[in-house]
Amino acid sequence: MTSACLRLLQPFQAVLAAACLMAAPVLADEHGGDGGEKNPVLATVNGEEIHRSDVDLARSMLPERYQGVPLEIIYPSLVDQVIDSKLVEEMGRKDGLESDPVVVERIKEAAARIIQQAFLTRYVSERLTEEALRAYYDELVGDEKARKQVRARHILVETEGEALELIDELESGADFEELAREKSIAAEGAKGGDLGYFSLDQMVPEFAVAAFATAPGEMTPTPVQTSYGWHVIKVEDSRLLDPPEYEDILSDLESGLSKKIMGDLVAAQRRQAEIVFFNLDGSPQDSPVVD
Repeated sequence: MTSACLRLLQPFQAVLAAACLMAAPVLADEHGGDGGEKNPVLATVNGEEIHRSDVDLARSMLPERYQGVPLEIIYPSLVDQVIDSKLVEEMGRKDGLESDPVVVERIKEAAARIIQQAFLTRYVSERLTEEALRAYYDELVGDEKARKQVRARHILVETEGEALELIDELESGADFEELAREKSIAAEGAKGGDLGYFSLDQMVPEFAVAAFATAPGEMTPTPVQTSYGWHVIKVEDSRLLDPPEYEDILSDLESGLSKKIMGDLVAAQRRQAEIVFFNLDGSPQDSPVVD
């Protein structure tokens, strides 16, 4: 390996050491296997086997910027760092840390997280079928509200009084673009207030609702207040986007449907569970907290 490569790997190795040490308690459990061709032994430490799955897990815990480094390049460092983590774990066990109350509590917390993740992974994967994904796709692309976009201009000012004066001027025949360049405190003022096309979820709610309720060629009859100030909005056009192909957004569909499945599951469980809330000091709350 060249000296240049070694210099590039130095910061990586420091990150790797930290990741492997943090992963030590779960290395053998989360990716465990029965050895053999799919999970071969790559080293032994005082008789304890280190499997390919241990190295794969250590690699998966690296920061994203290191995920693309070819395994062949980082393999020796990965094995070395897993060995180091095993040695540190062994020293901790010899010191009796398995019985330390703090360690016991941390192990309980880790076990709870692993059980949660394992259950949700299985629950979602059983329901993330082709049929379910197709139905979810049809639901999304059939929602014209989600596909609609409007093109609008706006003039942003600091007070409602200024906005009302602008509306009076516009209704008397003033040019919207010229007023935007002259009066608007928004960056788009230099472009005559032009915001281009946007969908409902791309603007703050107050602005979006007002814009989508206004017909093309019309402006909002009253000023619209947002956290930025007071807006006068003119809608110039509206359009429906062509729906994307199923295959082109499959990964997004899988992510979205997974979140929906988990959200529905947890919401159903909360409705069935008996939940009692307490204040920060542990005293009973007068009434339950509402989501």
